Amino acid sequence: MDRDIQRRAILSLGAYVLNPIYGADPELWFEEALRANKIDPLRLKLSDKKKANIQQEAVMRAQAQANAVAQQQENAQYQIQQEKDKLILQAALKDAEIKKDIIVAHIAHPKS
Repeated sequence: MDRDIQRRAILSLGAYVLNPIYGADPELWFEEALRANKIDPLRLKLSDKKKANIQQEAVMRAQAQANAVAQQQENAQYQIQQEKDKLILQAALKDAEIKKDIIVAHIAHPKS
């Protein structure tokens, strides 16, 4: 009975162990959780090489994700600049049209 209570207590701590504020080691907790369920942690342990590969892949995925976000931000900035340029051009065309109308009006109706 005490063993079962201890096993449940260890398993229930999982959410807390993952929070760095508590300063617990997730690897050690996992080993304890395995032992509490009568599983030898060494049977599931990654080799140093596999662990390094997994960590390297995680870093590469994170870098790829960061690059994708940077590319999206760059694309968004480009689109914003395109819209600004479009608005500036539209304003310039409108201004030119107004000036043309004024000139045409002066030619059609000189004040002399």
